[in-house]
Amino acid sequence: MRKLIAFASLLAACSSAPSREDQAKGLYTRVAYLRASYDTAYADYNTVALDAIFREMKRHADREQDLFIEDLKSGESDRKRLAAFALAFAEGSQRAQQALLAALAVERQDR
Repeated sequence: MRKLIAFASLLAACSSAPSREDQAKGLYTRVAYLRASYDTAYADYNTVALDAIFREMKRHADREQDLFIEDLKSGESDRKRLAAFALAFAEGSQRAQQALLAALAVERQDR
């Protein structure tokens, strides 16, 4: 019985979900890749790739808007840039627009 409980405990520990921070790191890695891909597709006039990138970025912007807004306000500089890029795809979101405008105002004051 003890072996079964130990095995179940080990299995539960191994199958736990990634932390929120690990999820955010993975998301930002993907957004960075999409940002680079966007630049390349734009330079190459690749409308098919741009459409695919747009759809995926819109999905990320809609699902993770709170994270992006939070990082735009108080994140590290790399995350701020990627968060701003992601929020640009949050069409029709006044919260995203307000966060972007506020970040732009802060950026101008810092100059």
